[in-house]
Amino acid sequence: MKIKLALLDFDKSYVQRFYDAINKSYTNKLEIHAFTNENSLLDFLKDNKIDILLINENINLSIEHDNKFIVLKLVEKHAVDNEFYSNENSSYFVYKYQRISLIYKEILNAYSKIYKAFNEKNHHFNDLHSNTIQEFNTLNNTTIISFMSQGLGSGTSAIASSLALRLAEKNKKTLFLDIQSFATINSIFSAEGKFSMSEIIYAVKSKKENIAIKLEASLKMDSSGVFFYDPCENPFELNELKSDELIKLLHFFSEFGAYEYIIIDTNYLMNELSLSLLKHSDKIFFVTEAREENRIRLNKIIKSILITEIHNNQKYMDKISIICNKFINNMMNDGWNEEFEFVCYIPKYNDVNIKSIAREIAKTSILDALIISE
Repeated sequence: MKIKLALLDFDKSYVQRFYDAINKSYTNKLEIHAFTNENSLLDFLKDNKIDILLINENINLSIEHDNKFIVLKLVEKHAVDNEFYSNENSSYFVYKYQRISLIYKEILNAYSKIYKAFNEKNHHFNDLHSNTIQEFNTLNNTTIISFMSQGLGSGTSAIASSLALRLAEKNKKTLFLDIQSFATINSIFSAEGKFSMSEIIYAVKSKKENIAIKLEASLKMDSSGVFFYDPCENPFELNELKSDELIKLLHFFSEFGAYEYIIIDTNYLMNELSLSLLKHSDKIFFVTEAREENRIRLNKIIKSILITEIHNNQKYMDKISIICNKFINNMMNDGWNEEFEFVCYIPKYNDVNIKSIAREIAKTSILDALIISE
C-alpha cells in the first residue's frame, strides 16, 4: 500500500523536479499526482482519494472532500522548527526548499499522526501493544549486540560505534541504538533531519500514531552507512520507556528495517530494562580499562548477573564477554587474567575525539572476532 500524495504549486519547474525526485527515490512508498492548475486538482479529487495534499502556502483553495486527508503547506521561508500543526484544519507547514529526503520524512511524520492503522494487513507489527506478538528473537535473523557500560570513561560508546562502523563497512545493514541515560551518539553519527527517539517514545506511550511509519520518519543514516536515531531531547523521556516496550520496539526495528545487526549502547543499571536486554541480546559486551577500581566494579556486576541468573532461571553469562580498552603492554594488575577472560584488547589512542577514535578502530580488524557469524 502506497501513500497517495497530490502536489499543487504554480512553479512548473519545481513541480517537475519534485515529481521526478519522488519517482526516483520513493516510487515504492508514494503515489504522486502533480498539478500546476487548481481546476485540474479539483477535477482529480472528485473521483480520486488521496492521503496528503502538498500545496503552496500562497494558494487559497477551498476543497470539499469526503475522505480525510492531511494538508501539508509548502512555505518558502525557513521558520524555526518549521513544523506547525493545527487540529482545526489538519495542516502542517513544511519548508519548500530542502532535500527531498527531508520532505519525505515530514510527509511520513504527518501521516503517522493521522493514520495509525496504515496497511494493517501487511504490517501486522503496527500495533505495539498487541498481546499476540511473538518472542522477538524467534521472528527474524537480526543479531542483537548490547554494549553495557559499567561507568563513565570506560570507552563503551567508542567501541560499540566502532563495531557498527565495521559492520557497515562489510555491507551489513546495521542499526545503532543509543539508550544511555545521557546519550552521546551525536558525537559519532550525524545526518540531517529533526525527528528523534522523543517522537518514537511519544508514539509508543500515546498509542495514537502508527509505529512503523514513525520509525521510518525518524530514522537517519550516517555517511558511513550506519542507521541510527537521534537521542531524546529530554533525557527523562527515556525513563518512560518500559522494558517490554523496548523489546517490542526492537522487534519493530528488525521487522521494519530488516537489519542484520542492531548494536545497543546502554548503561548497566540492574533495572528491568537491563534485565530485558540480558535476556534478548545475542551477545553482551562490557568494556573496561585494566585498572584496579574497574576490576572491582566489574567483579560486582558479574556477581549481580550470576545472582540474577539463579533468580530468573536464565542463562546470561554464556552471552557475556569482556573487552579491555586503552590497553598497554604489562599494565595488567594481578587478578585480572584469573577472574576475567578478555575477548580482545583495544590499544590506547592519544586522540581525544571519540569520533576519530571510533573510526580508527573500525579501520582495523581488532573487532572482527566479535562479529557473530550468520
